[in-house]
Amino acid sequence: MSASGGSVSIGYYGMGDKQCQYPVHGRVKGDTWSKTVRRSQHMLRKPPAWAVDAADLDRATRCGVRWLELYEAEQGVTYRVVLETLRQRGKVFDRGFGQQVLLPLGYWQTGAPVAPPPDEPRQGVLW
Repeated sequence: MSASGGSVSIGYYGMGDKQCQYPVHGRVKGDTWSKTVRRSQHMLRKPPAWAVDAADLDRATRCGVRWLELYEAEQGVTYRVVLETLRQRGKVFDRGFGQQVLLPLGYWQTGAPVAPPPDEPRQGVLW
């Protein structure tokens, strides 16, 4: 994905005879959609949860993605969830940034702190 002159070039992933559009935020590799986030800027406080763009979730699902991984850059923790859990247990909301789907922290698997992925695109500040 690249942005130039106000337009965004969207990546496509070939799946046999069909193509699907990648999520706009983050990247897809194999069956995993990954994003880098910052706890202080992106984690919801009420309820304590992570959220993703609803349109990105739909795109990832159509591309056959199975997992979502959020790398939290401030503490070096990776949060991981099966996309189906996010779709079934998540709640849709809109606090002024478009429709998003939140999933409380209790549903996420966490890993030990690790180094950031190389050349990982980072989500911009939302407010």
